Amino acid sequence: MRALIKEPLTHMLIIGGALFILDTLVQEQSVDRNKIVITEDRIEHLSAVFSRRWQRAPSPVEVQQLVETYVREEILYREALNLGLDHNDTVIRRRLRMKIELAARDIADNFEPAESTLQQYMEQNGKDYQRQAHFSFRQLYFQTSNSQEDIKKVLIRLNQGLEDASAGDSSLLPNQINNKSSTRIDQLFGPGFSSQLTKSSQETGLDH
Repeated sequence: MRALIKEPLTHMLIIGGALFILDTLVQEQSVDRNKIVITEDRIEHLSAVFSRRWQRAPSPVEVQQLVETYVREEILYREALNLGLDHNDTVIRRRLRMKIELAARDIADNFEPAESTLQQYMEQNGKDYQRQAHFSFRQLYFQTSNSQEDIKKVLIRLNQGLEDASAGDSSLLPNQINNKSSTRIDQLFGPGFSSQLTKSSQETGLDH
């Protein structure tokens, strides 16, 4: 038996048999690739697309035309792939990118993460979603020469909802601030001014 295995003729027969089997498999795969199978699901899909476009069901003749068009497109598509026409094509690259993005979005929409996962993500990435505080306020500037009593009288009137156009001294800073970020506030009034506003609004219960 061992002597038979060592014979060159035996080796040739084994190699020949392997090549025959491989050639048969390749031919079968080639035949399968050349087949275009039109299933009932495919016909229903083509009909559904037609119905959405034309707002009516296709007639039997139109269904046949849809199938013939699909077969022609499939033949041209496969031939284009065989010729490598999909390579280095910017339009195809962008189209495939859009399709994978849509597929990923569908998966994400149908995926419901656990509460613990969301909490962990927020703890790790919360700073990326934080928005700077914005402030809106009106200021009255008083020079140090003003007496405390005069300032208190103006404050009482303001707390009562009364306004005095002549109250306060002139200043280069704006009297009215509308929806400015904390960074901009600190640029106008000095570092730390926005944090003092936040502290004051929390103490007085006012929104900022």
